[in-house]
Amino acid sequence: MAIINFVRDRQKKLTKQQTNDKQIMLLALGIFGVGSIFGLSSLGLKIYFSTQLKNSLAEIETVKSQILAGEETESTFVILIHKLKAMSEVMRVRQKKQTAVDYFSQIFGSQVLIEEMSFAQDKETQLLTFKLLSPTVFVLEAVLQQLSSPELRQKYPEIETGSLERTENGAYSLHLAVKL
Repeated sequence: MAIINFVRDRQKKLTKQQTNDKQIMLLALGIFGVGSIFGLSSLGLKIYFSTQLKNSLAEIETVKSQILAGEETESTFVILIHKLKAMSEVMRVRQKKQTAVDYFSQIFGSQVLIEEMSFAQDKETQLLTFKLLSPTVFVLEAVLQQLSSPELRQKYPEIETGSLERTENGAYSLHLAVKL
């Protein structure tokens, strides 16, 4: 009778099974290690980025509060700038008016009086109207010659003469309108 050794085959199978189990265990440990590394690195990145986000939000809040604290000062400065611009425009218009009055007083001489002056302004035009009082017809004639002179027309091209009247004391009054 022949002897069959079942243990030896069984031992071979067990050894082969143990080798396969070791390889599977190493593979599982490797996968677990790689997964753990990814998991830990993801957790580390999440903690890092959440810390950065908290710091950024805190900095945003700080800057926002600084901006809000300066808002009242800024609005005060904006109002001041608008007031200064308006005052500058008023002074510029006033200067133009004063320059025109001085110019006309100078060219008409000391015998002609400027009376009843008014100033009107809209968005595009500025109109200075006044009444000239001339003591004699000869002074009035000199005024009319000055009004038609090229020098005056070059400086003030839009001058309109209005009504001419003779007062009770013999003086002449002439209404003028000048666009500045």
